[in-house]
Amino acid sequence: MHRLYALAFGVITHLLFLVSITLMFFSILHGLQLGSPQMSAPWSIAIDMLLALQFPIIHSLFLNRNGAPLLERFAPAQISKKMKTTAFSLVASLQLIVTFFLWQPFGSIIFEASGWLWYLHCGAYVLSWLYLGAAIFEAGAGLQTGFIGWFSVWTNQPTKFPALPTRGLHGFIRHPIYLAFALLLLTAPRITHDVLLLWLVWVPYCFIGPRFKEQRLAMYNKDIYQAYQQRVPYMLPFLK
Repeated sequence: MHRLYALAFGVITHLLFLVSITLMFFSILHGLQLGSPQMSAPWSIAIDMLLALQFPIIHSLFLNRNGAPLLERFAPAQISKKMKTTAFSLVASLQLIVTFFLWQPFGSIIFEASGWLWYLHCGAYVLSWLYLGAAIFEAGAGLQTGFIGWFSVWTNQPTKFPALPTRGLHGFIRHPIYLAFALLLLTAPRITHDVLLLWLVWVPYCFIGPRFKEQRLAMYNKDIYQAYQQRVPYMLPFLK
């Protein structure tokens, strides 16, 4: 029964992960103007602000050692610890879907690239996504997508966490995944007031949020991670 639960949980999580990435890609590409507003300002702005805020708040909660145990409530007690990574991916995917599916367009277009500049922006936008994919792969795609959690239950094996990534993109900065998220927001070819609101909340979080993650990483890999912190910059070459 637990194996079937884990399998179903994993399949749903991976499907929602794909939906969230697809929705995020096209929503940002079109300046968060895909939906039809159900509310007018200022209520639409208030709703969008709440949608923007819920992601970093809940995401940080589950990265924190005090909030992480809440993820164990998503599965039966016998497999709850193994399923934590899958539950984390599920929650993050649902958060992204909620953000972009319920977003209420309220602003006008401030800037829209055209001609050769459009190709330049779109190229930078796609490269940002490719950079994100490469960073996720380096950090362990199985961990980032929640695969290792449900699969360890299915195979009745201990959860195999990937080694701390210290090479490749992670050899230049410690948190390329967060930098990639900031870049794909900043390279959008259509800038609207909606995009600016998302910038206001998410871009600062991309630089602040990893601090919560580092507390957890240092707890499990203290000596190794401290040496890594001394050797590799935090987010930018000049930011330790």
